[in-house]
Amino acid sequence: MASCTSGEYEESKTKKGWVKSNKTQTTKSGIKYQVLLRKKNSNKLSSGLNVTYHQVIRNHKDSILSTTYPYGPKKQIPFEGPYFLGYYKEMFQMLSEGDSVHFTVPCNLLISKKNPQLPSFLNKNETIRYIIKVLKIESRDAIKKELEKNKQAQLEIEDKIIADYLAKNTSISPQKTPEGFYYSIDQKGAGKKPQGGDTVSVHYVGMLLDGTVFSSIQKGETFEFPLGQKPPAVIPGWEKALTLMNKGSKGTFIFPSHLAYGNKGSQDGVPPNAVVVFNVELVDVK
Repeated sequence: MASCTSGEYEESKTKKGWVKSNKTQTTKSGIKYQVLLRKKNSNKLSSGLNVTYHQVIRNHKDSILSTTYPYGPKKQIPFEGPYFLGYYKEMFQMLSEGDSVHFTVPCNLLISKKNPQLPSFLNKNETIRYIIKVLKIESRDAIKKELEKNKQAQLEIEDKIIADYLAKNTSISPQKTPEGFYYSIDQKGAGKKPQGGDTVSVHYVGMLLDGTVFSSIQKGETFEFPLGQKPPAVIPGWEKALTLMNKGSKGTFIFPSHLAYGNKGSQDGVPPNAVVVFNVELVDVK
């Protein structure tokens, strides 16, 4: 057997309250499976619940086709959602929280009306093997509460980061808005204030707190976009920030991550959960 993915065979040691088995069984559709490790009295997967799990897929030669282990587990997928159909649903409906299971699936079961052809690297007469570790089964309410708890914790972390930044940069004396971002109008213009439906043109520089510039449009060109567009053309913080400016104004805006690029960051070099600073000039309002 080829070398194992890190974490793939954690089930090799039996812990108290767990049952270890290598017995091969077969589902109604012909999928062979082994429950390598099962936790006694654990939550069983059913409609209305979400599942978080690791998955490794290997071909008949035991080469890895895909794995979640280097990237983190699949997250909070609804069991009754479109991801779980056919043989995949049949596999998962037998699982409980903590289970470690191997499934051997004939490749011809991968063929469907939606996917009438196999990928070029698979043959319908071959099999593929799924190695699945169920990490957590939980309700939507539990997930919602956990997300809200994590969001609040992140807000508190970023409030401290912004406070430390302002303590070191005393030339900035911004106000905090109810939405949670900070702003300072450094040069007040005499023109119109934009509102939803207006098209605005701006110059701007976007920076991380260490001064690293990740995006910039300055003199010679402008960035033009409509306010209030669905989906938004800009980060959430900008939608509110620009309504605080008159045409001709220049301002500094400090956005926590939930009003900027969130927990994913951006391809421009903004890390996940990053506080960002924008220097903005409102050039025109139409």
